[in-house]
Amino acid sequence: MKTSGLLFLLVLLIGCTALPSLEKVQYSFLREHPDTTVLAVNSQLTNRLYAQFHIYYIKSGENLEHEDVWYYHHAVETWVAGGKESVR
Repeated sequence: MKTSGLLFLLVLLIGCTALPSLEKVQYSFLREHPDTTVLAVNSQLTNRLYAQFHIYYIKSGENLEHEDVWYYHHAVETWVAGGKESVR
């Protein structure tokens, strides 16, 4: 019984992968929007399968702060971008 519990825990840990880093999300955002200055990137894990990244930025030549939300979901052994939304 003890061995099966340890085996289950090992399989669970191997199957879980870390969220994309804030730096990776920022890099991806800047590749799509090179004319922006990123002010901050925050992550919010909604549950073990879904995460949101809030990206705060200023467009070149503007003083208005914008916010986009990028959604990720956990697929087999990786996180996949699931959608993007401009909030403000």
